[in-house]
Amino acid sequence: MAWIPNAIYQRDKTKNEIATAKINARLAEREGESQAARIREKARRLAGENRAMAGASGVDISGSFLDALADSDIDAELDAQTALWNSKIKAENYRSTARDLRARRKADQMGEVFDSAAGALQGLLK
Repeated sequence: MAWIPNAIYQRDKTKNEIATAKINARLAEREGESQAARIREKARRLAGENRAMAGASGVDISGSFLDALADSDIDAELDAQTALWNSKIKAENYRSTARDLRARRKADQMGEVFDSAAGALQGLLK
């Protein structure tokens, strides 16, 4: 029955790997949210600085200048959405790993049951 400590070790190891994958998924999502917030904040600050500089220099803040600011805002929002999307993909990959590990753990448990049954039958047949 030397397999019992190894089976317990493997079960605990897999449990820890599943927990780690779940934590990494949550961290990936939070990282994406944080990155998106930084992108948006940087864009807001830059737009404000550009408006202030344009106003201080006497440039008319209308027409093509406003169009350029709007384009910059749109680009920043697209960057923020890309950061969120990438983090969701990363998080889903971690969740997929957790699902795979759970399936492997179940298969290992079934293997342990069959190994035990086979060992018991061999013991009976001797």
